[in-house]
Amino acid sequence: MKTRKIMIQIFSGGYLENKVLYSEIEKKCLPLLESGHVQGILIGWSVRAEVYKKVVQLAHIYNAECYLWLPVFSETGLLEKISPLVDDQRNGVNSYALKKGENFEFYCPNKSININSVIKIYEEYFESIPFDGVFLDKIRYSSFANGISGVFNCFCEACQRSYKNNSIEYAELQTEMAKVRNQQENYKRTPLGITSYYSGRYTYENPLWEQFFAWKKERMTKALKEMIGYFRSQGKKVGVDTLSPFMAAFVGQDYGELSTLVDFFKPMMYAVTNAPAGLPFEYEKMLIETVPKGGKKIRNQMNAILGIEEREKREIDCQFIKKELESICQYQIPVMCGIEVNSISGIANVTPEYIKETMKELSKTDIQGFVLSWDLLSAPEENIQAVQSMLRKEWWNE
Repeated sequence: MKTRKIMIQIFSGGYLENKVLYSEIEKKCLPLLESGHVQGILIGWSVRAEVYKKVVQLAHIYNAECYLWLPVFSETGLLEKISPLVDDQRNGVNSYALKKGENFEFYCPNKSININSVIKIYEEYFESIPFDGVFLDKIRYSSFANGISGVFNCFCEACQRSYKNNSIEYAELQTEMAKVRNQQENYKRTPLGITSYYSGRYTYENPLWEQFFAWKKERMTKALKEMIGYFRSQGKKVGVDTLSPFMAAFVGQDYGELSTLVDFFKPMMYAVTNAPAGLPFEYEKMLIETVPKGGKKIRNQMNAILGIEEREKREIDCQFIKKELESICQYQIPVMCGIEVNSISGIANVTPEYIKETMKELSKTDIQGFVLSWDLLSAPEENIQAVQSMLRKEWWNE
C-alpha cells in the first residue's frame, strides 16, 4: 500500500539541556509542513514549555498533530528518583552514553517509583502544554547494547518475588545465564541456544528462555497499561517507539498487547545506524555479547535462522526489514516506520540515495507512512530535499 503520511521527529535536547531555538525548528519544519503530507510532529524532551507551545501552534496551522516525545524507563533519573535494573550477578546494568542528554540507563518496570517519576515529570514540566498526545520512548528493558547484563535482568527483590509468583525458577535462570557468560554446553552454537525465529518469536533449546522473555513482556505490558491509562485519562493520544521484532523479543516489547493500548507504532528500522536501536548495531551486539568468539560461523547460522542476507554496505537487508514490518502490520493499527534522515559521522551515515531507496522499498508494505527520525534538526538539507522529492513521486500516490 502506498501512502502520503509522514511524521517529523525533533530532539530538542535532554532534560538538562536548554539550547534549541523555535526559529531553528520552524525553519526545518516549514518546507515539509507546506508539502501537505505531514500528519504529526514528535518533539522532546528538554523542559522548554515556551518552545513547545509555539511548535504545537505551528503544527495545528498545517492540520498536523503534535506529540510530546517522552522517555519512560530511561533518562528519568536525571530529574527524579528511580530504581535501576539489577542483573543476574546482583550488579547494576551499565548505561550506554550515546550523546549528552541520552544515556540509555534503564530502570525496572516492576517498581512503581519508575512509573510515578515519569508522571511527575510530565505534570511538572509538560502538562500545561496543549499537546495532542504523547510519544513514549524507551518503553522497554535494556538490550544487548548495554552488554549481556542489559538482557540478563532484572533480579531486584520485587522481580525475584515475581519470578516465584509466575513459577519461574530464578536460580535456574541464573545458572543458565552463567553458562552463557562462560560459553558452556550448547551456548557455543547459537545465541542463547536459539533454534528458530518467525514473526518476532524465537524458540530455544532450553524452553526456560521462552518463559523468561514471556515474563519480561508481561511485566512491561503491565507497567505500560498503567502509564498509558494515565495519559488516556488526560485526553491524550499515545504513540510508541519500538524495536524491530527480532530485537523487541529480548526487551519486553509485546506488539500484540501494545496494539490494544496505543494509537500507532513507530518501529525503528534504522538500517545504517551504528548506535542503540540501529539494526546492524543491535544485531552485532547480540552476537558478540552472547557468543563472543563465534565469529563468521555464528553470524552465518543466525542469518539463516532470521532470514537475513548480508550485503556489502548494509548488514540488515531491505527484504528482511520488509518482513519485519509485515509482522507488525498484522495487528491492524497504524505503523509509522521510523527511518533515519539525520546524519552523524560514524554513527548514522545517511545519504539522499539511502533515503530514497528506503522510502520506495518500504512503501511496498502495509505501513501507513514514515517518521523522519531520529532528529530532523540534525538532517542536512540534501536529506530533507530527498524526502521532498519522494513525496512528489507518482508512485507515492498509487
